[in-house]
Order: sequence, then structure tokens, then C-alpha cells
Amino acid sequence: MPKKRPVSEYLGGAQRKARIIKAAVRLFANRGYRDASLASVAEAADLTLPGLLHHFPSKSDLLFAVLRHGEQQDKALVADAIREHPDDVAQLLGALVAQNESAREDTLLRTVIAAEATSPEHPAHEFVKARYVRVRTALRRSIAKQSAPAGLSDDQVEALAIISMAVMDGLQVQWLLDPEVDMVANFEVFGELLRRAIAES
Repeated sequence: MPKKRPVSEYLGGAQRKARIIKAAVRLFANRGYRDASLASVAEAADLTLPGLLHHFPSKSDLLFAVLRHGEQQDKALVADAIREHPDDVAQLLGALVAQNESAREDTLLRTVIAAEATSPEHPAHEFVKARYVRVRTALRRSIAKQSAPAGLSDDQVEALAIISMAVMDGLQVQWLLDPEVDMVANFEVFGELLRRAIAES
């Protein structure tokens, strides 16, 4: 009796790619990029390994597809947060923290890949480094705009942007380790401190 083909082999190319990326997000998040094999991703996506390689010829190709997919999602979320909170950086960041808390797997993926990518040899090193620069630059501009009446120095604005990102990242790690840590409530405390620093300097 001929071997039954995986269900995913009957899907269209775009559907197969989406299925592969979804499986890769889950495995990269839970095992890390280095320990998640292409064979395990293919199995999770209900594909043969050659079927996966048809769309993503290498593991790094798949990693960058996963990262670009996440970046597109993040841009949409940030755009929504900016529309809702155009003049309050603390509230904007708090909205993003709440979103991250509602999407554990995506948050875990970003945290794991960022940690792995601190190594210059990691394929995502430059990608993650550039993402941090972009986020820091955008946050610095927002803080500078909101703090203009208070006359913060450029160094103070830069420091607040870096510290805000550090608080968000640190809360994510603690929450991933211990779900009892309330990211949203704790960031609200920091958000009030940030609001005061911007307004009262």
C-alpha cells in the first residue's frame, strides 16, 4: 500500500509557507534556533523535509522568513498603539506590553532569538541589532517630542529610551520564567515614573 502523503502537500504554496512559518515560530521559540531542526519543523508542519526545502532552502532562510513575519506583525501593532496614544509615550509602551502579554509564543520567540543573537556568529545577529537600533531611534524621537517643554538634554532622552527598552525586555524575561509576574501592572509603575521624568525635568 502506497505511503499516505502529508496533508500539507495538498495545500497551495502560500498556505504551505504560512504553515511552515507557524511551525517554525513554535519550535524556534521553545527550542531555540540552534536546537530546532528543519526535520522537526517539517514534521510539525505536516510536510516532508524536501517539501519544506522547496520553500526554504536553508535553516537561515526559514529563520529570516520568521523574523520578517514577526516584524510585519510588530509594525502593525506599533502603528495601532501610536494612533491610540499619540501624545503619551508611557501609555503607548504600556499598550505594547499588554499585547506582548497576550501573545506568549511571539514574545518568547523574540526573547530567545535576541538572546541567541548576541553572538556575532548567529545568523540573526545583524538583523536583531538593527531592530534594536530602529526601535531605540523611534522611541528617542517620541520621548524628545513629548519632553520638549521640559528641556531634557539629548543624553537624558537617549538614556530614557534605552532604560524603557531594558525594562520591557527585563519584565518579559521575568514573566516568561514566572507567569505570576504581572507585566502590565509592573510596567504601569514604571510608566508613571517615565511620565514624571519627561514632564518634570
